[in-house]
Amino acid sequence: MIENEDYWNLNSIVSSGKEVDSYGYRFVAGDPSGSAPPVTIVVIELANATFSVGFIVKDDFTEKELILGYICQQAPDKQIPIKTTISDEVKKVQYEGNELQRIEYVGLSLEKFYENRGAKFYLLDLRG
Repeated sequence: MIENEDYWNLNSIVSSGKEVDSYGYRFVAGDPSGSAPPVTIVVIELANATFSVGFIVKDDFTEKELILGYICQQAPDKQIPIKTTISDEVKKVQYEGNELQRIEYVGLSLEKFYENRGAKFYLLDLRG
């Protein structure tokens, strides 16, 4: 679920027949001591919609293509499906701390990165 403003902006792009400029990559936060498993976040950038979404996934996540249905509070039953190819690009960082601390570090870093470029960043946990 994304904010209403981002949903309607994305809806406007799709409704006008324009292609949504999407790109996906992996961001892996490892523990320098090697005592904890890495945290993997799949980041989906929707450049012309000016937002990105990070999904915390299990380490065995291998999908190369995702079709995500974006919804908002005002239209929870009207998904906007966007197909994104996940590239082989992997950004890596080492951060000392437990799993939650590494997730917070990467999440805040990505939020600041996209904010500086005029885009919003969402972080969701899909590990279930």
